[in-house]
Amino acid sequence: MLTVGSLAQMTKGFRGRVLDKDGKPVSGVAVVFEDLANATNHYEVKTEANGEFVQTGLFFTTAGYRITASIPDLPPMIKIEHPKLMDLIEVNFDPRHGVGFNGTVKDRAGQPVSGAKITIVNLADESKVYTEKTDSKGQYSHADLPYTDKGYRLTCEIPGEQPMTKSVGVQQISMLDGSFTVGAAQTPAQGGPPASSKAADAQAMFELGDYEGAIGKADEAIAANDNANAAKLIKATCLARLDRTDEAIVAFEAYNKDNPGDVNILGELYKLYDKKGDKAKTEEYRKEFVAKGGKISGQIYNDGVNALNAGNAQKAATLFKEAIKENPTDPDAHREIARCYAQMGRFQETVDELKIYLKMKPNAEDADTWKSAIQGLEQAIQQQHKK
Repeated sequence: MLTVGSLAQMTKGFRGRVLDKDGKPVSGVAVVFEDLANATNHYEVKTEANGEFVQTGLFFTTAGYRITASIPDLPPMIKIEHPKLMDLIEVNFDPRHGVGFNGTVKDRAGQPVSGAKITIVNLADESKVYTEKTDSKGQYSHADLPYTDKGYRLTCEIPGEQPMTKSVGVQQISMLDGSFTVGAAQTPAQGGPPASSKAADAQAMFELGDYEGAIGKADEAIAANDNANAAKLIKATCLARLDRTDEAIVAFEAYNKDNPGDVNILGELYKLYDKKGDKAKTEEYRKEFVAKGGKISGQIYNDGVNALNAGNAQKAATLFKEAIKENPTDPDAHREIARCYAQMGRFQETVDELKIYLKMKPNAEDADTWKSAIQGLEQAIQQQHKK
């Protein structure tokens, strides 16, 4: 399940360039950065004369950022990116490139089909046609297609079978799924905007961070019995993202009733009831979650502490890395992995992790201790470089 991450501020962020449909740089374009975990983290920068932009000082978030660039005579171009601490990620907007399709073609028995012909038509300009053939694994890929809000029509041709066609909308600049299975329902060919189910619309809105919109589409999908099971899960996850705890509990329990025993859902319910302060329900779902093989948040961190105390810095470092993935907002894991690196003689990495710890927890009681440690280590590193 997806979780909301976040509050460690970055020292770097994004840089890139915006081009027009002729490949020329565009100045004065507003590039907007939206934190998908926290709508209040909203930034905007304009491109320079050469079409370039730089935005730093963002907040780290595991949910990622939606980055939008709008230029005249083109639909807004959107990318979803997931920054990492200390990274300056390059994000370029070029409407001539950036969209693509990956897919697998399977027969009625679910086996891959090699040599299937895939035809891709740009619905904004049907004179633009692209073709691919599947490999021995039934797979194909076609990248660097023009960005268009009209979408693409994909047709799959297999000898002895009727052609299969689907229309795919382009919500953002990315590689999209273009898989086909013989006998499965396909979207009819059409020249207008691509058709999509309400459940698919809900999923697309969720991926773009529009949780309120996704809930509305999910409700429509549930009412129409349009992939209702998936829609219920999307709705429950959106409610949790919006901190609507009671509603999220109701939604997840409804999903759990139809799909009993899903360890991820049990984990969500355990955390939601804990957040609500209902100890009895928290314990009920915690036991069921653990019985299904779920790991309680924080256990990996505790295992790391035990490994470090036992003198196994290498094992402890590995565990603390996993703890950071599990809970990116926990500064203590960065402090502990710094201790591991210090014992392993990896002093630059020790300094890097301590700086992250202090950025995340500037008022920590031990802040002065670690600031002194950083100063001493940096002097030692400089001495090493002089030798």
